[in-house]
Amino acid sequence: MKEKIFHAIVFVDELFLKGRNRLGFFRQLEQQIQRLGQAVSGGRFQSLISHPVIVAPSDHPLSHSFFEAVQKVPGIFAILPAIKIARSV
Repeated sequence: MKEKIFHAIVFVDELFLKGRNRLGFFRQLEQQIQRLGQAVSGGRFQSLISHPVIVAPSDHPLSHSFFEAVQKVPGIFAILPAIKIARSV
């Protein structure tokens, strides 16, 4: 059985922005990913920004078309599906 994907890790292209410009760029990317997620997969996202990576967990399974759509956003280097694994102590 194929496991459903609820998380995506988005890698951002090399940026030469500094200060608030960099933060503003990441926020715009985050908003674009959220809009695409709602339009394509019907899910809501709570993105976590950790430069130069954005982790995008969703409340709905992510489709192949979502990954294709995000790959076309300017500033995105790569997007990978991810599975959340429980930590063992």
